[in-house]
Amino acid sequence: RYETPLLRPILDVTYGCMVYQEQVMQIVRDLAGYSLGRSDLMRRAMAKKKKDVMAQEREYFVNGMTDENGGVLIDGAVRRGVPREVAEHIFDEMSAFASYAFNKSHAAAYALVAVQTAWLKRYHPVPFMAATINSMMDNMPKMAGYIQYCRQHDIPVLPPHVNKSVWRFSVDRDENGRPGIRFGLGGVKNVGHGAVELIEKQRARGLFTSIFDFADRVAGDALNKRTVESLIKAGAFDGLGHNRAQLLSVYERLMDDSAQKRRQNIAGQMSLFDLAGAGQSASPAMFHIPPMEEHPRKALLSMEREMTGVYITGHPLDEAAELLRAGFTTVADVYGMSEDEDGGAAYDGMQASMAGILTVCKGKITKKGSMMGILTLEDLTGQIEGLVFPKVYERYVPLLNVDSLVILDGKLSFREEEEPKLLVDAVRPLNAENAAQRAAAVSKAYHAVFRIHIDAVLFHKPLRRQLIQLRQRSSLTRFLRHFRIGSTVGQGGDSGIRLLHLLHLGDGQGLRGAGGVLWCGGYCRAHCREGQRNGTHCTEQAAIKCMLHFFFSVPLPRHAAGAVARKAASTGSL
Repeated sequence: RYETPLLRPILDVTYGCMVYQEQVMQIVRDLAGYSLGRSDLMRRAMAKKKKDVMAQEREYFVNGMTDENGGVLIDGAVRRGVPREVAEHIFDEMSAFASYAFNKSHAAAYALVAVQTAWLKRYHPVPFMAATINSMMDNMPKMAGYIQYCRQHDIPVLPPHVNKSVWRFSVDRDENGRPGIRFGLGGVKNVGHGAVELIEKQRARGLFTSIFDFADRVAGDALNKRTVESLIKAGAFDGLGHNRAQLLSVYERLMDDSAQKRRQNIAGQMSLFDLAGAGQSASPAMFHIPPMEEHPRKALLSMEREMTGVYITGHPLDEAAELLRAGFTTVADVYGMSEDEDGGAAYDGMQASMAGILTVCKGKITKKGSMMGILTLEDLTGQIEGLVFPKVYERYVPLLNVDSLVILDGKLSFREEEEPKLLVDAVRPLNAENAAQRAAAVSKAYHAVFRIHIDAVLFHKPLRRQLIQLRQRSSLTRFLRHFRIGSTVGQGGDSGIRLLHLLHLGDGQGLRGAGGVLWCGGYCRAHCREGQRNGTHCTEQAAIKCMLHFFFSVPLPRHAAGAVARKAASTGSL
C-alpha cells in the first residue's frame, strides 16, 4: 500500500519499498517541490546523519519554505495536498532508509555480486571460503572466524606444508581425498615472499623428501634459521620423516652445516679438507637426528597459534565447544560491532558475557598502588583483551590463571584507534553448571517473555537489521526458533511494534504497566544501573532496552530505544 497516491509512480517499480537513493530524491521533488540540486543536498544530509540539517529539512519537506518577502521557495508536502501526519511519516521513513541506501547503479552492482557469491558459496564452498580467507589475511580475528566456520561446516583446514602450500590459501585435498583449504605460507610469521618463491622454484624440480633435502636445495638470505623454525612450528615439515620435537632440536645445526657447505662451494671452490676427503662438517644428507617423542598436542597447537595467529589442526577449546554454545557473546560478534560506521560507539558500555580460555594473565600496579589485571580471553573465533580493575581483581584473582576456562561478565569498551576490550565485572569458571545457567537464562528470556512483530515499513530500520542478524545467529537458533520478523502491512494499518506476552520477565514477576511506568522484578536490581537507581521501576525506553540488551545481547542505542518507546506510546501497542 502507499501512504499517498503520489508515491505509486515512484515506488511501484520496487513494490512500494524505497530501494534507491534516486527514489528519495524524486519523492522530495514530487511531494514537496524540491529542486534537483536541493534534493541531492538533502540526500547527503540524510546519509551523513546531520541532525541539525535534517530537523530543518523536515520542516521544509512538510510545511515548505518561503523567502523573507513571503514568496514560496519550496511548496512543501502539505501545500501539495499530502496530510501532515502522512508527510511526517514519509520523511521519517526516508531518514531511516537513507542512512544505509545506495544509488541505483551501486545497488544493482551489489545485487549482482550478492547473487554470484551466493551461488559460489552454495555450489563451490571450498574455493569460495579459500578466496574469502585470502581477502582477510591482514585481519586475524576475521580469518580466525572464517576458519572456525569452515570447521563447523565440515570443510577441512589443512596446515601449511613445504610440498603443497603456496603464498596464499589454496584448495587442496586431505588424506581422505576430501577437498579442503590449504594454509598459505604467507600466513606464517617470519616467512616472506622471497622464501616462498625459493621454495616454489625448487619444488617445481621435485618434491622435498626430507628436511635434509630442503636445507640442501633451498638456499639464500630469504631463508634463515628463524624462517625454518617458524615453518617447523607451523607444521610445514610434518610427514617428512621426523616430528616437530626432533626438528626443533637440530634445525640450527642443520642450517649451519648447510650454510658452511654452500660457502665452501661458492664459485666452484672447494676446501683442502674436501679435496682430501677429510671434511670435519657432516653434509645435510649424513646428518643424524636422534629419536624423540613428539610434543603434547596442546604444545603443538600453541606453536601453530604462535606462528600463524590461529589454531589449524585443532583448538584447545574443542572439548569445551558444547559449553561455548550456551549463548555467550563471541569475539567475532564484538569485532563485528567495531566495524560499524561509528566504530562500535553505539555498543560502548554494552553488557556482555564471554567465555573461553585465558591465554594471558598479567598484573599491573596502578598509580594509586593497587593491582589490576590485564587478560587475553580466547574463544573459537578469536581473542579479546580484558581489563580487571583493582576491586574486581582482588576478588577474582584466584580464578585468573593462564589456560583456565572461564566466563567473563562485564561491559564492552570501544574507543577510537583501539581494539575492542572487555571491562570485567565478574569471573566464573566455565563448567557445565554455569553454561547451563546461561543457556537457561537466554531460553527462559525468549520462550516466556514475548514475541515481536516488526512492521517492515514503519519500524526503526537500524534496530530491525540488528534483530534480523540476531535471528540468523547460529549460536542462538534454538532459543529463537519462534522469533518472527515480518510485515504487518494490511493487518490493521499503523502497527509499529507489538510486544506480546510480557510474562515471567526477570524473577517471574512479569512486566506490568502503571501510569506509563514498567517494572521487571529483581533482574533490574541485580544487573541494570537504572534498576539499581530506581528500584524495580523503569521507563518504557529502559524496559525495551533491557529486554533486547540483556536477554539477547542486542545493543539498543538510546535514540533507537527512544524511538521504540515513542512509537509504542503513540499506538498503545505496549
